[in-house]
Amino acid sequence: KDEFGTPRRTEIGAGGPEVDDEDLIQREDMAVTVSHAGYIKRVALSTYRAQRRGGKGRSGMAMREEDFLARIFVANTHTPVLFFSSRGMVYKMKVWRLPEAAPQARGKALVNLLPLEQDERITSVMPLPEDEEQWDKLHVMFATRAGTVRRNRLSDFVQVNRNGKIAMKLDDGDGIVGVQICTEDDDVLLTTKLGQCIRFAVTDVRVFKGRDSTGVRGISLGSDDTCISMTILRHFDAAAEERVQYLKLSRLMRGETEEVSEEEAIAGGELSQERYAAMGAAE
Repeated sequence: KDEFGTPRRTEIGAGGPEVDDEDLIQREDMAVTVSHAGYIKRVALSTYRAQRRGGKGRSGMAMREEDFLARIFVANTHTPVLFFSSRGMVYKMKVWRLPEAAPQARGKALVNLLPLEQDERITSVMPLPEDEEQWDKLHVMFATRAGTVRRNRLSDFVQVNRNGKIAMKLDDGDGIVGVQICTEDDDVLLTTKLGQCIRFAVTDVRVFKGRDSTGVRGISLGSDDTCISMTILRHFDAAAEERVQYLKLSRLMRGETEEVSEEEAIAGGELSQERYAAMGAAE
């Protein structure tokens, strides 16, 4: 030992590289379901199997009589999800932090997962794209019950504290009815309780730099009317005659033999295969 011994060449220290809990979570596609009453859960997408047309399906969520399914989407376990509340606040949570349950289960109430105040409820749920490089190129469109809309950059809502932060300033009695990701090539469709609707380009609404503004008027409402939904539509330039011919050809391709409408009978011209394929891809 004295003749052939060598001093220690390594150092033994306390601790090691820090490992976050998220690093141990396997990437897996999940089906996330949200009910109107505020219950949420995630189920592994592999739990569901594909069925043929006319299949009975299977139970996706247990609900009370007055409750119904409000939102369902597929996201990765590492996908961030934004939750917008009736007070105009936004909260953020990764999919893997959501409660995992069986398809027949009800899930867990959002009030037990997020720091919501009394009488505050989640009105819109929006998963973020997995490709973070696209966040700077995308926008977020807001719509309220009063018919107000506002457009912000998606990057304004990437960093959200645990206690949430202000997403939109709301007037008394107003609330958020929809929040969706959009691009400058999309259109916005607003629908009211009395059946009125309006469609306009996303670029008609300027990009707001702040988060504490109320936005601009998106649709004029009657005295007893309110805005109930917002949908982002992919914009596609097509003439009225092309639209009629496309619908006619689509029914023929599906083998439907319904009577030709008056609008289709007087419409002239034919669609080329290239134009029909382009319109079908945009549908």
